[in-house]
Amino acid sequence: MLERKVDPEQVAVLAELAVELQLGRPFDLRRLCRLDPEYFELGVDLMRDWRFNYHIAARSKLFEDILARDHGLQSRMCHLGSAAAH
Repeated sequence: MLERKVDPEQVAVLAELAVELQLGRPFDLRRLCRLDPEYFELGVDLMRDWRFNYHIAARSKLFEDILARDHGLQSRMCHLGSAAAH
């Protein structure tokens, strides 16, 4: 979905969910509930996979792909790294 950019707004919510899961940070599930059914189900599957540590290599690749596409996220990640160093 990231590559096809089927529905950029809904894909962005799923990408943010994946990032927050990877970073172990909170995500507002109300955002997930506003998605169309197919995107919602994908989000639930994503959470299930993360919870049970499935597809660890695929998760890392997904996180790298999201990070490569989202410059705002890149700057947030750099900010997190610099805050941890202090």
